[in-house]
Amino acid sequence: MIETNQKIVVHPTSHLLTGKEVMERIKDPDFQSQWDKLYESCEWSTVFQNRLFVCAWYETYSKEYTPIMVIEEEEGELKGLLAMTALIKGKRLKHQKIKSKIVGAGHYEAEYQSWLANKTNSDDFITGALELIKIEFPQCDIYFRYLIPQVPMNWLQAHETWNKNCVKQAYKRPLVRMNDPQIDKLFRKKEFKNKYNRLKRLGNLSFEKISDLEEFNEILPILIEQFEFRQLAMFNKSQFSDNPEKIQLLQKLFKIGLLHTTILKVDNEIVASILGLKENNWYHLGAINTHSPIFGNHSPGFVHFILLCELLSHDPKIKFDLTPGGDAYKERMANDHDFVTELCIPHSSMFKKRQFVKYQLHKYLMKFNIRPMSLQLSMKKAKYNLKHWVGNLKSKGIVTTISHLQLQNTKSGADLHLFHSSPNKEFPIVKMDSLKDLLNYEENQKGTSSWDFLKDAMLKFAHEFHAITWVENGQLLGYAWLAEPGRWEQLYQKQLPESEKHPVVVDIGYHPAIKDRLGLFLTSIAQKIQQLKHHDKIFLSINNKERQLLQKVAELASAAS
Repeated sequence: MIETNQKIVVHPTSHLLTGKEVMERIKDPDFQSQWDKLYESCEWSTVFQNRLFVCAWYETYSKEYTPIMVIEEEEGELKGLLAMTALIKGKRLKHQKIKSKIVGAGHYEAEYQSWLANKTNSDDFITGALELIKIEFPQCDIYFRYLIPQVPMNWLQAHETWNKNCVKQAYKRPLVRMNDPQIDKLFRKKEFKNKYNRLKRLGNLSFEKISDLEEFNEILPILIEQFEFRQLAMFNKSQFSDNPEKIQLLQKLFKIGLLHTTILKVDNEIVASILGLKENNWYHLGAINTHSPIFGNHSPGFVHFILLCELLSHDPKIKFDLTPGGDAYKERMANDHDFVTELCIPHSSMFKKRQFVKYQLHKYLMKFNIRPMSLQLSMKKAKYNLKHWVGNLKSKGIVTTISHLQLQNTKSGADLHLFHSSPNKEFPIVKMDSLKDLLNYEENQKGTSSWDFLKDAMLKFAHEFHAITWVENGQLLGYAWLAEPGRWEQLYQKQLPESEKHPVVVDIGYHPAIKDRLGLFLTSIAQKIQQLKHHDKIFLSINNKERQLLQKVAELASAAS
């Protein structure tokens, strides 16, 4: 534990609550009223310190996190409140032995974590509150992610102990201020207008604000599906599968009026959405934003952001917080910036040094315009690929693994095979452009990992390919990708015969369990294309090493003749 040389005074009216004590206290109507009053008077409060948000989060995550709260009361009036939490899954709360991270209530769902007080007592309250937590949880590190610029930080300089033992890092925060005289230029940008008009050509384009709870619950699964697909494709991360409580939290936040929800639709299909936390004069991009990868080539996400800015601009006092992260799309919209601070109070000098090195590395990378998150992702992908390859070696052997790798890396040798549909027969139900089906992928006979599969799928959607999938009992049995004749010629730099401009099906994959039903799958693909695209002939692009597929195509052609 870091030793302290300077005495910290804990206000005698401050006390610490944990676990059930917190949950019982927040149900007290008088305490709720005092909290609301303190929240409204605090100059640096954000929606993430709002009682409704904190209580909704505490209740939703009660099985995963232990609530921690420090309150200061004087003559029946609440003077200070610090709502924190510790990730202590089901462990008995033996404070002195617990090793964990203590963070602001809301954890990853709360973009800004702080305390409530007023300027006259803020320094004394927070130093005393932190001291109470450190005494009760001496093995824990304390984090605030992030502190907004208005939060008083004089106590760090005033107390040598805290200044010496805390580690902080500033992050640039992009903002869109609606009172900017030039705000209208954002809505007249040529880039926005071009993308907007491209979407309009696809069908009836509508931008809608969702106000009805029933409608919100109805569209939420679609938004989650879009969000999960992109997260898994880009980061191999499933926020809702790993964190199922998040769905309940979003529903609660919408119900209590904190979650502002807008969607962008082409005809009746949702192509983008933004769920943000809105209160008073701030809109925080703090929940989720999604777009359909099927429309990725038309930039629906970007169009939706601009339309949301236009909606928010009706109130010039609104500030749209795009949140830190260094994302390029945020910088394209921002008309102002400030800096927020991540604060770490480590429990040991060794951990403090590690955190200091981490922050210094961040500064160094940013000097060379290298996003630390991008570097971290590259390292994660390299580790994942190595683990996947070693796993294949163990389960399949070196010969099979190398042959699969060669097959994946083969760029040429694919021939086109003309194939006819058979509309009068009944075939398995295959779907077109189902993200849900693609998310059921399991490693196929080529050894492609799920991360690589979904990343490749997102790229194909961006090139306007269509996915054809066959799922039974939650298992993806077969998939293929359809390209229109002109798109295929453009991407593959080849020409189809003038008299045979038919759709081309590429990258056909199947689960080993259906190798005896390949003919059924291929015929189903042709039938689906005939139904939706009105083509009774298609080309199947098959690599010359795909012997089972080639054999089945030859058998079907022979039977048809």
